[in-house]
Amino acid sequence: MKITRASLRNFRRLEDVEIDFEPEETVFVGPNNSGKTSATTAFRLFLDSHDFKIHDFSVSRIADIDAFGGMDEDDASVELPSIEMDLWLSIDPDIEFGSVFSLIPNVSAALDEVGVRIKYCVKDSKKLQSDYWSAFPIQENGGRTENLAHFLSLPSNLSRYFSLTYSTLEDTGDEVVAHPMNPDEAKKSLKSLIRVDFVDAQRNIDD
Repeated sequence: MKITRASLRNFRRLEDVEIDFEPEETVFVGPNNSGKTSATTAFRLFLDSHDFKIHDFSVSRIADIDAFGGMDEDDASVELPSIEMDLWLSIDPDIEFGSVFSLIPNVSAALDEVGVRIKYCVKDSKKLQSDYWSAFPIQENGGRTENLAHFLSLPSNLSRYFSLTYSTLEDTGDEVVAHPMNPDEAKKSLKSLIRVDFVDAQRNIDD
């Protein structure tokens, strides 16, 4: 079983990218600030630490977050963005069917690849908006002292209002359909299938 491809949306500089993986190893090469670290960090955040920060959202999505915070209560013109990762894994159905069973949306279909979508998204947008408005009420000049992105950057706020959701992916040929998964089951399955290890950048290496 191998990861064959992954896509990232709204993550730092990587607003919409797809990464193809080689059978044995894949090396990211590029100039500074081209997104190499962002691409690898995404795997740590989605599959291991889950410790997202407000600036993990792309700059343009930060603007959408602030626009949402400034909307009237009945305005639905702006939706809060999510950070998304799609993972596709090649499988041998004769050998590995059982280990990926929870990721298969249609057990009757013949397949050699399974996919999962992980989204870091808001739990309850109305609750978030209400709490933000209470924390930073409108001033006499008609504005608020801080924007919504600042509110979400305060300690523990982002994890209080945002969480990970999981879906299995079904490629029908015409479109990719997402089927919601139980988060605990999804986390357990992914942890058993994918291992993420990091050696962080350092100036000196000893024994």
